[in-house]
Amino acid sequence: MTRLPPRPEIDWSDVNAPRATAFSDIYFSREGGLAESDLVFLGGCDLPDAWRGKDRCAICELGFGVGLNVLAAWRAWRRTRSPHAQLHISSIEAFPIEREDAQRALAQFPEVADLAAKLIECWPVRAYAPQRVWFPDDGLSLTLHIGEAEAVLSGLEGQFDAWFLDGFAPARNPDMWSEALIGQLARLAAPGASFATYSAAGKVSRAMTAVGFAVE
Repeated sequence: MTRLPPRPEIDWSDVNAPRATAFSDIYFSREGGLAESDLVFLGGCDLPDAWRGKDRCAICELGFGVGLNVLAAWRAWRRTRSPHAQLHISSIEAFPIEREDAQRALAQFPEVADLAAKLIECWPVRAYAPQRVWFPDDGLSLTLHIGEAEAVLSGLEGQFDAWFLDGFAPARNPDMWSEALIGQLARLAAPGASFATYSAAGKVSRAMTAVGFAVE
C-alpha cells in the first residue's frame, strides 16, 4: 500500500456531470444529482420514515464521491429528527477527491449550500486513517474510511440500519460489487436493515438475495 490514497482524475468537460476518468462513469446525474440521491437512496431505504421517533440511526455508504448523498441525508435528518437523536454516517471511498473539486461540484446544488459549506470546511485529508467529523447542532457524525471497500468493511464492527450502495457501475468497478463484499454487508446489517442502489444489474440482485436481503 502506498502512503497516500490515489487521487482520482476528473473530467470536467461537462461541468454538470463530472466524470471519473478511470471508471468512465459520472459522480452524479446531469439531470439532477440531489433529486436522484433523495429518490434512489433516501427513498429506497424508506428514509426519513424509518428513523422517525428513534434515538439513533446508522447509515453506511459505499462511494462517498463528492458527498452528495451525505448532504441529502443530512438535509432530511435536520428536518425530521427527534430532539437529541443522533445520525451516524460512515462512508467508504477508495479515490478521495480534493476539497477544490468537491466545492466545484457541490456549487451546482444551491438547495444544500449551507450544509455543503460546512462539509467543505472540514473536508477530509487524503490519508488512509478513518476521519470523523461532528456536527453537534444537528446531531450528526460523519466517519470517512478511505480505502478499498471490502478491506474497510472487513475491519468494521457494529450494525447499520441502512446501506447506500453508490459505487461506480458493476461493469466498470467490479470489486465494489463482489460476493465477498456483499457478505460483509449482511454481517454488519442491523435487524430489518435496508439497502438502496441505482444499479439494476442481475449480479447485484442475485448476490443481495443470496445473503438474505429482499430485492425489489
